[in-house]
Amino acid sequence: RKSAAEEEADAILAEARKKAADEKRHALRAARREISALVSDATEKLVLKETAQEAYDQFLGIVEKKNEQQTGEPKKEAPGKEELKK
Repeated sequence: RKSAAEEEADAILAEARKKAADEKRHALRAARREISALVSDATEKLVLKETAQEAYDQFLGIVEKKNEQQTGEPKKEAPGKEELKK
């Protein structure tokens, strides 16, 4: 049979284990929320970057067509996305 001190120690350990498990669950939940927010932000930035590049490419295409229509000259090479990345 356990003494009162041993039973109290067991109760303290059980409570400490429960608190540790609760803290772990809380930390994991917070980490998942943070990771989700980071992924969302990164995805948004990638989409915006691609959209901006597409808009720039479309703009260049329109300028080239207007230039050809006005001057009758073939298009002059404008910096494309490969040159801009350098």
